[in-house]
Amino acid sequence: MPQHHANPVGSVLPPKSATPTPPPDNSRTIAILQQWAWEDATDDPATIALAEQELAQFKAGLLSARIAHLTNLSFRDPLPSAGFRPARTRDAA
Repeated sequence: MPQHHANPVGSVLPPKSATPTPPPDNSRTIAILQQWAWEDATDDPATIALAEQELAQFKAGLLSARIAHLTNLSFRDPLPSAGFRPARTRDAA
């Protein structure tokens, strides 16, 4: 007959906090990123519009570069940049 333990799995796990805490080694990085975000924050409509325009141009540039790359791919050569060629088999010799 199987024994039932008094401690269910949830009782041995650490309590789940409402807000996850980052590992201590990332705390300085997170602090500087938060400081930069606070320093760069603005409510000026002209600055916000310019930032949105720059972001749209950046996204369009990424998309066009991706499309250009995808149209130049050759599916016959799996790794064109590495110069990879499959090994010859006895049948192909």
